[in-house]
Amino acid sequence: MKKNNPRKYLFNAMLIFIGTGIGLSILLQDTFLDLIITNTLIWHYINQAKPFIIFITLGIIFFSTLNKALRKQLFLSKAMEESRQNQVHVLEHIKKEFFFFRHTREKEFEHISVGIYEMFGYQREDFKINFRKYGFGFLYDNIFETLAKHIENIAKLPEFEYETYTSEGKKKYISVSYNYTIDNKGDLSIIEGVVRDISSIKASEQGKKEKVDMYRTLFEANNEAIVILKADKFIDCNAKISKMFEASFEEVIMHTPYSYKFSPPFQPDGRNSREKALEKIRLALSGFPQTFLWQHLKSNTQPFMVEVTLSRFTEGDENYLFGILIEMDAETKTKNELIAQKDNLRNIIFNNPFPIALFNKNGKVNNCNEAFKKLFGELNDKEITEIIQNDDFLACYVHCCNGETQSFSGEVHLTEKDEKICVYTSFIPLFNELKQADGGLVILEELSELHELKKRFSECEKGFVEILSNAREVLYKLICSSGRYEYISPSLTNVLGYTPDEFYQMNAEEIKDLLHPEDTEKSNLIIAKLIVPIPGQDVNRIIDYRIRHKDGHYCWLSDKYSVHFDQNGVPLHISGNVVDITQLKEAEETLRKYNKLAN
Repeated sequence: MKKNNPRKYLFNAMLIFIGTGIGLSILLQDTFLDLIITNTLIWHYINQAKPFIIFITLGIIFFSTLNKALRKQLFLSKAMEESRQNQVHVLEHIKKEFFFFRHTREKEFEHISVGIYEMFGYQREDFKINFRKYGFGFLYDNIFETLAKHIENIAKLPEFEYETYTSEGKKKYISVSYNYTIDNKGDLSIIEGVVRDISSIKASEQGKKEKVDMYRTLFEANNEAIVILKADKFIDCNAKISKMFEASFEEVIMHTPYSYKFSPPFQPDGRNSREKALEKIRLALSGFPQTFLWQHLKSNTQPFMVEVTLSRFTEGDENYLFGILIEMDAETKTKNELIAQKDNLRNIIFNNPFPIALFNKNGKVNNCNEAFKKLFGELNDKEITEIIQNDDFLACYVHCCNGETQSFSGEVHLTEKDEKICVYTSFIPLFNELKQADGGLVILEELSELHELKKRFSECEKGFVEILSNAREVLYKLICSSGRYEYISPSLTNVLGYTPDEFYQMNAEEIKDLLHPEDTEKSNLIIAKLIVPIPGQDVNRIIDYRIRHKDGHYCWLSDKYSVHFDQNGVPLHISGNVVDITQLKEAEETLRKYNKLAN
């Protein structure tokens, strides 16, 4: 609907009115009259009649503008009323799928067509009162404000879709389109709406979508290689085709079956590939299904034979071809792959340094490698339970016979050798053609030597900890970047009363606070010199200082340490050992005092 803006019309009328007045005032100036009128008597009469000429001219323009506006308004009102009546008349006759309503500023649902009853089962007067109760509040609430926001885009409003329910509780989908009328002030005065039942359209769309999704799922999940052709070009295919041609989906689509990428120039029967393909496609499009042998090429130009079936189907007004490709030597290829897998498995077993054996569903060892024989001796078709004794080990073996992958780590007893060894074992089930558990594969790794080494290491570690705990020296490693200790030996407790964990939690400033005030500055100067790298060398120093014991007294320590740098000369860490020299310092002080008294 074209916008009828009274303000714009009034503004244009005022411009015409004022412009005409200014123009007449200029034309009737004495200077302008002297130029165009030479007769003094006429000049005098015109000069006397100036106010009347201006008044009459402006009056004519005013009434002409007003008359035009009134005639236009009357015409629009009459046309609008006729259009509304025609609309109501039409809507009354299509009441089963549509209903019409009108709102004014003063009253909601000033008019509503009988279609409300045909579509939803509500009486018109009842619906006008209880429309919110029935879930139709969206047809009136805030509708004037909503449409007012679109006042500058009145050319066409979008249709709104809603989910509603009939008086019997049946779900319906509707679309609502709005029309409106603007009053002389430029405000919305009337809103008219047309409600259309689109339930059947929605149901059709949903059904079509579900069907398309179902067919797409079947299409993609099918184990057969399937293509869709339009004329002589592939327009769709499933993943099986991509795997068959060893090409991506994009590389297949919009190519022809006889393209040099997918077919040799000539077929095994001597016929030209293009001519034979076009003949089969033409016959299939004519309604005669085709089944024939065809030689295709993989991406590496390797030829392979397929059986092709083409049949026509129609979608809309277009004819398409549905094609199924079955690789002729697929069964042979599968058998060869299976044989190759068995050979690989056999090679893995017999050439593996780990003890490996195959056992059947009865638990008897069918085959094993030399490493397994070396560990367990001659088996002579014995069962696993006869050569190894360990309840947890045998439980894993039983689970493997039931088709479960298992692993075991621990000590087992070898019945043949009457000795115990530590092993890590993996049980891998094997299955027959019916996917039933049919024995398994057992892989062992003897950990006896490793277990003994761990035991010795643990003993050594324990002894080393005892040595460090009782030593007079404190070993440490300090990380330069963080200022924190990475390692401190347990003897720290004997020397300073602190545990290593307490020192780990301290930062550089907290440790610095433990130094004797007279040694703090000396320590800063020495550390500053230490961080200056000597090319190709680490820095080694000895420093004596006093540090506060946990109980409060100061101890003298001798710190022999090295600063280690990276290849760029950046300090990495400081490692050293600290000795308590308090008694030595006290002895020196006593000797110094004695010498002083002696002198």
